[in-house]
Amino acid sequence: MSVHPEDANLEKVKPGPEPLETAPSPALEHPKEPDFLKGVTVNVMATDGTDGGHQLSARELELVGGALELLRKEGVVKALQKVEANRFLTETQDTYLYLVFEGPLEFWAHVGKSARVNLKTGKVGVLV
Repeated sequence: MSVHPEDANLEKVKPGPEPLETAPSPALEHPKEPDFLKGVTVNVMATDGTDGGHQLSARELELVGGALELLRKEGVVKALQKVEANRFLTETQDTYLYLVFEGPLEFWAHVGKSARVNLKTGKVGVLV
């Protein structure tokens, strides 16, 4: 025996409104690669310590740019070859970003309380 919807007193479900098409959130978009990263190897370690890909966040790009500016003021003008972001650390830990220049010359950048470069330890504090 078949039952017809009109016989069963079933309510008809009206379709909801069509979803709105929206532009992606700027916070979710990857920032445009700045010139200082052209030809540079980028590696990201995710917050759980696994491979996080090869794309720096806007905040990390700002931090790298600030570190490069401070290093240029200290006379470090060698070409940047590699950047590693250690997202399993907080950005204020002094080993948050690993910067490798030709030579090899290495520095560790982080968000600091003041802008400073320690050429002996290789630590770079950046205000962002």
